[in-house]
Amino acid sequence: MTTSPMNGRVRFGLALGLLLGGMLLLPYIALPSEQFRWQLFSGTYGNGPELAINYDEGAPGSSFTITGIHFPSNESLLLLVNGVELGEVRSDDLGSFFLRIDSTSASDLGFYGIELKVDEDDHAPLDAAAAQTGFRLTADAPLRAAEAEDTVFALPDQIARQLVYLPMLFR
Repeated sequence: MTTSPMNGRVRFGLALGLLLGGMLLLPYIALPSEQFRWQLFSGTYGNGPELAINYDEGAPGSSFTITGIHFPSNESLLLLVNGVELGEVRSDDLGSFFLRIDSTSASDLGFYGIELKVDEDDHAPLDAAAAQTGFRLTADAPLRAAEAEDTVFALPDQIARQLVYLPMLFR
């Protein structure tokens, strides 16, 4: 079998490209290497914290029960609603908790985004855990009664968000 001159040129070009590409990495050889922190990605497949809410919407005056799982155990978690801090709740030995949000003092209709997270000031960012959920207060939704006596947080007035849904355009 004979090799054509074109095959030789292609091989030479490929080898030269690989050599020059490797030389481009020379400035990075002496840099200190950081250990790969796999823990940052450990929650990617469903092991991270999760929140569940009993109702997606309700009338003003409704109560919403929120259940949290897979949070760090025995930690104080910060409760934020639309970015406003309402207080803290403590997780149990299994990293779970229940809380109730009461909307009797909130008169604004709209969306309320809920976030529970470990306080980043007390822990390294690697230990920080957070999860989000939300509900909507609408005039035409049923009034949702409290289901259990859990830790209760009252929604402050004037923090509702109005979401705009844009229709999809087809051509």
